[in-house]
Formats: sequence, C-alpha cells, structure tokens
Amino acid sequence: MKKIVSALAILLVLLCMVVVGISALATGGTGGNDGTKETNTNGDSNPLVDVPSDKHTVKYVAKSNKPASVLYTNPTGGDSEEDFTDSWTKEITIDANDTDNMLSLSVTSMANGRATVSCELWVDGKKVDSKTSTGKDFVQAVCVEPFLP
Repeated sequence: MKKIVSALAILLVLLCMVVVGISALATGGTGGNDGTKETNTNGDSNPLVDVPSDKHTVKYVAKSNKPASVLYTNPTGGDSEEDFTDSWTKEITIDANDTDNMLSLSVTSMANGRATVSCELWVDGKKVDSKTSTGKDFVQAVCVEPFLP
C-alpha cells in the first residue's frame, strides 16, 4: 500500500509540474531570460541579462564553380537577386523589427555540366547555416535562418 501511495504522490508532483509548465508557456513565459534589459532610473542596468540589439549584421557568402545567381533577404525584409561567378559576399545591416523574421540565401546554377554551389549565412559574426550541393545542369543550395529578434 505504501508503494502505491508513493507512486501516486510522485505522479501528482509530475502532473503539477506539467500543468505549471503549460501555464507558463500559455501566458508567454519562457522560464528564464526573456532577452530584455532592465534599467533603473539612475541608468544602472542588470548585469545578468543580455542586451538585445535592434540592429544585426548579416553576412551572406556564396560560391560556385560555374556561373550562378543568388536570391537573398535584403535589409527591408524583401528579396534581392544578383548574378555572380566563382564567389559572392554581401554584408548588410538589418533592423530586427523591419524583417519578416526569416533570413535566406539561395544559390542556384543552371550551367551545363556538373556544378557545385554552396551558401553560408552569418548573423552578428556567428555562422548560423551552411549548405553545399553538387549536381548536373540545375544545382541549388539554400541557407535559412528563422530570425527571431
């Protein structure tokens, strides 16, 4: 009988933990650092909380051994396209509040014969995605980052 009571008590505690977790998620809680910076009226800030930035540096890198084109998210959140040969790099600054929350770089080669294309997507100096693709006549590599400011 004691084992049954102990098992039920453990089950009840686990159930309570699940309910509290669901409740926190439903009300927008994250259970930890929410990415905000607390500032007192005297200008002192809480040193334990990271400071979010509304501006982010995005670097796109594309390579291809055949003529290729890139389609990438531009600073306003729209798409821009450019042709290139060998390698291509573009660095932009985005306002996190102006983007559609998705950064992407697509590298495509439709040259005759075998081609290899690659893409790299960097945000604030950190590589967040990279892909390489090899094929014949039509080759594409797509890097995507669901950017959540």
